[in-house]
Amino acid sequence: MREKSNRLVSLDVFRGLTMAFMILVENPGNWTIYRVFRHAGWGRVGENGLPVHENITPTDLVMPFFLFIVGVSIAFALWNKKCDKTLHHEALLKISIRTLKLFALGLIYNMYPVLLEALLYEGTIKIRAMGVLQRIALVYFVSAVIFLKFTPKRIIWIGVITLLAYWACTFIPVPGYPIPQLFRQYFTPGNIPSNFPEWVDANILGFADPEGIVSTLPAIITGLIGVVTGILLKTTNNPVKTTLKMLVAGFFLLIAGYIWSLKFSIIKDLWTSSYVLVSGGYSLIIFSFVYWLVDVKYHKEWTTPFVAYGVNCIFIYIISHVVASTLHIIRIKGDKGIVTLHEWINHYWLESFFSPVNASILFAFLFVILWYLPLWLMYKRKIFVKV
Repeated sequence: MREKSNRLVSLDVFRGLTMAFMILVENPGNWTIYRVFRHAGWGRVGENGLPVHENITPTDLVMPFFLFIVGVSIAFALWNKKCDKTLHHEALLKISIRTLKLFALGLIYNMYPVLLEALLYEGTIKIRAMGVLQRIALVYFVSAVIFLKFTPKRIIWIGVITLLAYWACTFIPVPGYPIPQLFRQYFTPGNIPSNFPEWVDANILGFADPEGIVSTLPAIITGLIGVVTGILLKTTNNPVKTTLKMLVAGFFLLIAGYIWSLKFSIIKDLWTSSYVLVSGGYSLIIFSFVYWLVDVKYHKEWTTPFVAYGVNCIFIYIISHVVASTLHIIRIKGDKGIVTLHEWINHYWLESFFSPVNASILFAFLFVILWYLPLWLMYKRKIFVKV
């Protein structure tokens, strides 16, 4: 079939929407916030051995949306190299270099607040090995290699087998907990890891990391959902049918994920298989609407702010973290004693006029809006920071 253009404005818009929302939920004035702007909690174990926790929130979808976008981008960026096997070696080299850069950026991202705290207040230096950028790097690498080497049908089978295998690994007993029975796993947050993925992280990384080692495997499948979507977009000529296919696939994943969640709960911290399907379903459904509006109906008049966020997402992710971390670390004297600069701004500038919960969300909205100006200038001057 005839392949499509190598640029999807809707993907930039979707990326920008996701990035703006991520900055919003990560930078409240205080943690008295509306439920929609925080992650679902999960805690005590019920009688069936499954966790009693809240339903998934929009905030829980930010990271899987990014991995989905990574997958779609892979299909568009590497399409010519996939079709020409003589270019695979060159592609693998570039993929490896980009992976190392992303992983290194993730380490620097984690180091900044720790080093600043130690420099100013003699804090303890302890660097977290994993993180958001590190997970994106690993998902990017594996998804890109799989895209180059396998057909769409085999990619889907890789996804199915991986999610089933991850489910199976949660039945592996860990020290301190009973041997899991069929359909009875143990998921309890705390200092003692209660399941195999957490136990591996605790023994290798020192704690149960939400971007841990074993849970990166199902996260790769989130990226592969994006890869298969990108292949669909590249190989179909009817945008209406493409939109419908994405919608149908999205609702199928949602239904399958929620059914699976009856036995394998939706937990972001463990990136459970049901969470992969549900978040993948939402990714497809929301992206299909953005694709329909922007690349099918050409309603682009509203997209500039989100494109500006989307085309420089790595830059804004790093620089906003630097500023936010600095505000949280620098301490000054206020009426309530020593407070961080972040707390001082929120308390004296916002909570004087608004309730704590509304002041908190206003702080976050202002943070998003203020970053738009430099991003808009960069976009207009065609300055794009890439890794």
